[in-house]
Amino acid sequence: TPLTSGVIQDSLDFAILTKLNEDLKTVLEKLKLDLVNGKKAVDAKALESSPELQAAAKSYMAYVNEQGVQLVVQLEKLQAAIASGDLKAAQTEYVQSRMPYERIEPIIETFIELDEVMDARVDDFESDADPKFTGYHRIENILFLKKTLDGAKPFADDLLANGKKMRDSIKTAVIGPADFVTGVGELMEEAQAKKITGEEERWSDASLPILRAKDRKS
Repeated sequence: TPLTSGVIQDSLDFAILTKLNEDLKTVLEKLKLDLVNGKKAVDAKALESSPELQAAAKSYMAYVNEQGVQLVVQLEKLQAAIASGDLKAAQTEYVQSRMPYERIEPIIETFIELDEVMDARVDDFESDADPKFTGYHRIENILFLKKTLDGAKPFADDLLANGKKMRDSIKTAVIGPADFVTGVGELMEEAQAKKITGEEERWSDASLPILRAKDRKS
């Protein structure tokens, strides 16, 4: 697809990729509806009864558990870099800390309450100064748009605390084949429609490495 082709490039032509991916959105939306409505062979019962998909879901959950551990490791590095006063190091660790989080995203709806505070977009708030705007993108705003470390520490501390909750929640989560397949489909749809445009990482310009992180497992 244009998405997976794009991630092997050193840079992305967002205008061209967005146009190419418009054609894929219709197909992905139909597949999603077929799954939800149980049409044809694409239904939850068929997915849950597939030995191959059961094995794939089990393998994926083992992978997600590893990413949960790495999430906390990387967030600790981000916290330490911010505390050190080194802006460039903090910017680097911000991007690195996004990788394990994005690899979990196919099943992120399972942890929706944490996702809503950890990965909230500025568009959902009155302004980038709204105290309710927290998580990754508040830190991204401070480090890359404002180019400072001032005010970043409490948000980094809060993000790490929520990252630990995410890691622990993953350990007890039960994800079946239907959840996994639906999540991957929704992630692909979101990536085709929004992530390749740079919308999510609008300040850090980290869309390309994050798409590579997604493509590595999904």
